[in-house]
Amino acid sequence: MPSRPPETGRPYSSNYDYQPLTPRTPHSRAGREDTFDNGMEYHPGMDDVTFNQSYAEQQREPLLASSASASFPSTVRSKQEVDEAGGKDENRPGNSHSLLRIVSKAPLVLGGLLAVFLFLLVILSWKRPDVLQKAVGVANLTEQHEDKNLPTSSPDSSHHGAAHKLSYENYTTFPLTPMQYLIECATVHNSMKHMVGYWYIPPAGPLDVVHHDQTFTTHLPEKGFEKPCTSSITYMLDGYRGLAADLALMAQVAGLAREKGRTFFINDQYWNRGKWSDHFQDVRAGQPGPEPGCLPPPPEELVACPRTARHWVINSLTAKLHLGHMFETEYEDGYKQNLERSKPLFDRARMSLSETIRPNARNAALIRAAREEVASAGSSKPDETDPGSYLAVHIRRGDKKAETWPNRDKYVPLEDYVESTQETWSRLASSRANPVVWAASDSPSVLQEFSDSLPANTRVFSLAQSANADLRRIASKGPYVQSEFNQTSLDERIEATRGAIVDLAMLSGLWVWKDEAQPMGTVCTISSNMCKIAAEGLGWERAFGFGSGRSEGLHGDIDNTLKRWVDIDSRGRIEPEWRAFDLF
Repeated sequence: MPSRPPETGRPYSSNYDYQPLTPRTPHSRAGREDTFDNGMEYHPGMDDVTFNQSYAEQQREPLLASSASASFPSTVRSKQEVDEAGGKDENRPGNSHSLLRIVSKAPLVLGGLLAVFLFLLVILSWKRPDVLQKAVGVANLTEQHEDKNLPTSSPDSSHHGAAHKLSYENYTTFPLTPMQYLIECATVHNSMKHMVGYWYIPPAGPLDVVHHDQTFTTHLPEKGFEKPCTSSITYMLDGYRGLAADLALMAQVAGLAREKGRTFFINDQYWNRGKWSDHFQDVRAGQPGPEPGCLPPPPEELVACPRTARHWVINSLTAKLHLGHMFETEYEDGYKQNLERSKPLFDRARMSLSETIRPNARNAALIRAAREEVASAGSSKPDETDPGSYLAVHIRRGDKKAETWPNRDKYVPLEDYVESTQETWSRLASSRANPVVWAASDSPSVLQEFSDSLPANTRVFSLAQSANADLRRIASKGPYVQSEFNQTSLDERIEATRGAIVDLAMLSGLWVWKDEAQPMGTVCTISSNMCKIAAEGLGWERAFGFGSGRSEGLHGDIDNTLKRWVDIDSRGRIEPEWRAFDLF
């Protein structure tokens, strides 16, 4: 009979090469005398070989398997029992255990794959936004109007795909009214919001109306072009805004046409001030475009949105969709601070007002007459250190109120104009004893009150006080209110527009000929578009003091010691201190 193993916690040596093991579970030590550390019970009659074989079978279990695991054996089976069961031990770990471990890690794996997918989407939206837009359906708006028969040429580039169709089939009269163009813009505005860049054209091509024959004849010197221009930009005068508001927007649009190589046109069909030719030269005289002599596009081909259409038309109602944040991002100088960011817009407008938007011969003669009258003042001649013959002042009443506190929604007090006029003259023309002022206002009574409030030695000139009957006739008859302007006759509106053009020239120094009188500075309120344009006429350095002698540490702000454009509304309390135009 075999003897009982010693109670030492170590099994006796045998043919099985046993090594001490770390207890695997709480069941590893049974706490009974007749149980070894391996948890197997010894009983008399068990020979060494059987015992050792059973022990070895048990040790095939993973060292750290939990007692709660499905693979943890409830009893120890001998090799003989396994053989009798067909050689398969159901309690041994196998494929089911591996599958459970894989399933338990599935959420972690799926989460990792999702993170990688989202990261790739971020990269794709940055590098190839057009691909992503097409995948999510943003481009569907253009794709659903695809017309395979359209020519492949497109504005600014001919390598884009075929244009896509906009339908104006519900309209019978062209061009559309300004309000109808705004309504049409609303149908494509969502697609415009996803434009990547101001002039972005999707791979599918620009959204556009169907165009007529795009085959152009060769340019013949004696006939010019016999077909419409290849591409164009048209500013539509809609009659909803004042003269200066339209001119400020138009100056930017003309600049875009110049920079993009498109022909620029003016449409005055719905203007309430007569014809463009009643007041200004043909814009193509100073800006002929890349195809001098080509014909305007057919009115049914004018498209207000998107701006990438071959013949884009814009008015004061749709300008907010084209000259807003994306326009500023595209065309402002992002490397500068404050007002200096706006210099590209300033330069574009100044060039347009100097070369493209010019008064016709009749209005030019009226402007010259006003300047000659101011020059007649004996002490008004400029000298080398003080360019400018007079100080210009603009007093806006009517439907324009102050933009900032303390006068917000009220008129800037007249005494502020008087005080600023005297201070500016002393700063800019201290060597001259007798101030000379050109005063422009839409209110005759306010104009008279302003003149009476200045010192007796001040010479005040204006349209209403002119010795020239032609100038007096075009002076404002009362405060300007846009909503009431159409209640007057067309002749009265044309005359009032002439007066506004002469005042604008005198306030800004625009369209000045050599040796003619020009303003040394302008006092006005930023809420008025006359005031905005006046800065462009003065020039960048003269208006804001950006020339030599500028104070240090201004970081793009106006230099109050050198400036010649004096805003008495915001007084520098808003940024930027000047803006090129208003959106409505």
